[in-house]
Amino acid sequence: MLAVLSAPSLLADVDTGDRVSRAFVDEGHRTLGEPLVIYAVVTLATVVAFVKGYEEPTLTETYGGQYLNYRRNVPGWWPRLTPWRE
Repeated sequence: MLAVLSAPSLLADVDTGDRVSRAFVDEGHRTLGEPLVIYAVVTLATVVAFVKGYEEPTLTETYGGQYLNYRRNVPGWWPRLTPWRE
């Protein structure tokens, strides 16, 4: 599947046994998947750094105990499966 998405590819006829189909042929270059994974990791690291380094301290300064109570009861990165009861 990733070979189909490879950026520097040539469109070629590939023999699949009984039929000939058109497919992308990777010439040993990186596929599109590798840069997407790198982009996703860099983006995630940037978001986590922003939230932990700026947003959470700012909210703690602004709202104090209310925000700390909220953080104890609400997961930071995963959705809640049960309602929050105060």
